[in-house]
Amino acid sequence: MKPSLAQLLGGYGEEVRAPADIGPALLRARESGKPSLINVWVDPEVYTPEP
Repeated sequence: MKPSLAQLLGGYGEEVRAPADIGPALLRARESGKPSLINVWVDPEVYTPEP
């Protein structure tokens, strides 16, 4: 896996695709002690609220 932009700049970066993985990713980011970016992929076809 290639490094994220955050990692290239000395921070912590991670991609998340499953809702259950968001919490653990946030914990890992906090534990890293670095500025962090969590990229959460969403599917707009699953649920998009009306304005």
